Amino acid sequence: MCAIIGANFNFEYDNGLIHRGPDDYGEFKDNFVSLFHNRLSILDKSAKQPFFHKNYVLIFNGEIYNYIELKKELKEYNFKTHSDTEVLLYAYDKWGKNFLEKLNGDFAFCIYDKKKKKLFCARDRVGNKPFYYFFNGKRFVFASEIKTLKKFIQGFNTQKLGDAILFSINDNDEYTIFKGIYNLNPGHILEFDLLKNKLKTTKWYSLKKRKILEPYEEFKYLIKDAVNIRLRSDVKIGAMLSGGIDSSIIAYFAKDLDFYSIIFPNEKIDESYYIKLMQKKFNLKINYLTPTFEIQEFKKLVHTQFDIFRSLSIYNQYYIFKNATVKVMLSGQGADELFGGYYHHTARIIAKDEKEFINRVKIYKNQALNELKTNKKNYLIIKEILKDYTPNYDLLLKKYDKNLKKSLKDEVFSLNLPQLLRYEDRNAMAFSIENRTPFTDYRIIEFSLNLPIKYKFKNGLSKYFLREFAKKFLPKKIVYRLEKKGFEAPDRKWWGGNLFEFRLAIFNELKEII
Repeated sequence: MCAIIGANFNFEYDNGLIHRGPDDYGEFKDNFVSLFHNRLSILDKSAKQPFFHKNYVLIFNGEIYNYIELKKELKEYNFKTHSDTEVLLYAYDKWGKNFLEKLNGDFAFCIYDKKKKKLFCARDRVGNKPFYYFFNGKRFVFASEIKTLKKFIQGFNTQKLGDAILFSINDNDEYTIFKGIYNLNPGHILEFDLLKNKLKTTKWYSLKKRKILEPYEEFKYLIKDAVNIRLRSDVKIGAMLSGGIDSSIIAYFAKDLDFYSIIFPNEKIDESYYIKLMQKKFNLKINYLTPTFEIQEFKKLVHTQFDIFRSLSIYNQYYIFKNATVKVMLSGQGADELFGGYYHHTARIIAKDEKEFINRVKIYKNQALNELKTNKKNYLIIKEILKDYTPNYDLLLKKYDKNLKKSLKDEVFSLNLPQLLRYEDRNAMAFSIENRTPFTDYRIIEFSLNLPIKYKFKNGLSKYFLREFAKKFLPKKIVYRLEKKGFEAPDRKWWGGNLFEFRLAIFNELKEII
């Protein structure tokens, strides 16, 4: 995990992203380009960047988890390190841009071809690692975080700001809440011709359709391998553990790690009961943390994110990274989008299927009725508070599409998961920690999005597939737990107002920063 920065002019980088890579610094400049790299050393400290081969110069942020397997296909190269960085550059040299399909990892990188005077940049399939840029037809500059591009911001993008504040939809396209600053979409390539001053972005990844014959056996192999290859590291690794099924599955396959859990004793949102079930069953080493909220920490969080965020739940995550003593952290991020874990997923099932609605009412009583009211209630609130802003209802309807299979795909690639991954990346990097999310392994994404909906919701239960998978090894009270929390924070106690007012407070803080 690192920071990458580049420009097509003599850019003066102020080392403002050193928190993303405090272990080493490197730069390369010629008459056409400026490239900078802050390194967080996870694998092979000798693999310094920028990394050079032939006429190529590479700066790279992230990890290629299958680098050991890829290295076996690159036997003709004389490797000087044991790093994934060297594998990435040789793979590009051998296979060209098609090498991206071979990568299993979280990445954003730039390769400068000194001979052709061109930049080749790419981002991973779901946007685990960030890539922002500014281009006004003459000057082109990119960075891992927007704060490095602050002097190029031309005010706020009202449409994006409204979508983020009112609909909590962000990171869903190439635009950001800041005018002039763009987001390279997940699964996309950016090519820049330094001689012609031309920029082109193209999509390199599309979901592949396939049939799944033995779902539980296949998933067992996939999740186990996804965790195992994310344990490749030369430094200490930890993992976050809530009381939910997602992080508990990760914990089962990585029992020897140091775990970090948020608890709120005597609060309704406290998850210590479920966490201790895991601790007792598997003899886990768990660090229990109880966050306290202060306005100065809120301001630091806003500066860390440098964008709108939904609620204070990400403060819990921020607090874990702040107090962790590891350099790499695993989490269960992505499982809800992939396997249908949110209440609004459930609402669409029970609204169409009378039998499932009856099942849901038996389990959840009146809460099942509230789930059906959620969308209408939000619509009325939004309609009341909107004035000059023109709401993008098509975007909202897309998120709540009645075709749940299509909706989950949209949430994974644009409407939800990229935003959550941005939260986690910024929070982790603020404290020089690399975050890794096994559920976003592209093989699991392709498995899940090709899995029929009937596996994901059944007998009134959401995430039915994961429950059925985990019932053989996890505590039953976690497997069949009914309420969903997900690192929930005591928002009302800490903040007092509603979420709309909370996001306006973030906006006001951002105005002060820029």
